[in-house]
Amino acid sequence: IVAPLLLVVLLATGCLSIFKKDEIVATPGIPSLREIYQDYFEIGAAVSIASWSDQTFYSHRHLIEKHFSSLTAENEMKPDGLQPRPNEFNFQVADRMVDFAYQNNIKVRGHTLLWHAQTPDWFFRDNDGRLIHEKVEITPGDKQLVRERLENHIEKVMEHYAGKVYVWDVVNEAMSDNLSHTLREESPWYQILGDEFMEIAFKKAFEVDPNVKLFYN
Repeated sequence: IVAPLLLVVLLATGCLSIFKKDEIVATPGIPSLREIYQDYFEIGAAVSIASWSDQTFYSHRHLIEKHFSSLTAENEMKPDGLQPRPNEFNFQVADRMVDFAYQNNIKVRGHTLLWHAQTPDWFFRDNDGRLIHEKVEITPGDKQLVRERLENHIEKVMEHYAGKVYVWDVVNEAMSDNLSHTLREESPWYQILGDEFMEIAFKKAFEVDPNVKLFYN
């Protein structure tokens, strides 16, 4: 119980008891959470790589290296971060986190392959540039186009991080916040593909890498 409480105190105080400006202060006596629980489960942290300047990264990395055994990118692995435009993948920022993790024996949780938010509009536009989910009639060709884009995104991303990501959040937050609905009906994925979009995503992810763990988040 003591170790988790210590971490809560550290995070709540912004680590002021550890870090001084331009200086790393030693903290003897504080145990490593990753070592305490290494036989039971991973200790994870979500990190925003894009906000790390050299100075803040240097400060945070000591806390991360000591206490965490799994890292998740807060935003940099979401669709708009990795494929902002059709077939133009940008792995540079996310790769920073993955490289840092592997240099420090930390696992990486991939987040996320499919989400209704932070997904560029081009995923959902037809060949004439119209948003498919706003059309009066969605054709089989429209559905196939969106399905192919989804499967291509999953394939390219998972292949890029093959052997480097031990867990993927395949589908994120598809459940509705409205108690009258099970699924989030305002999601373009649901409006175009119906609830089959989740099955499509998981089947494709398993096809690309049958050995990695796949999750609904």
